[in-house]
Amino acid sequence: MTSRAKELQKQHPSADLKLEQKWWVPSVDFGIYMQDALPEDLRAKFNAIFAKLMQNKFAPEAVAEARQQSRELLQAEYPEALERVEETVFKHETRFAAVHCHLQAVGPVACSGGDAERKEL
Repeated sequence: MTSRAKELQKQHPSADLKLEQKWWVPSVDFGIYMQDALPEDLRAKFNAIFAKLMQNKFAPEAVAEARQQSRELLQAEYPEALERVEETVFKHETRFAAVHCHLQAVGPVACSGGDAERKEL
């Protein structure tokens, strides 16, 4: 664990930062899988779907739209990729609602100077 990570854990003892449990591995594996499984043009469309989802702050209707568009894009020719998307991304759909709630409360922010300073845009 890096010294910065240890400091964060001390500041937030009730948080499970999973710093040594490699929580990020499934996300990286998913990204590599999609890169290998889909042709570039389809991958660009898939990425656009999720860029729009993020732009819409994971609103419930945006999540439903992203799920439907993913199905339409992948179901016919890439059912295994769709299965992986469902399992990796949409399995915990309720988490998107929590993220959306948080993003609505926080509002737009930008960081500068690398010091986690938050400024309203």
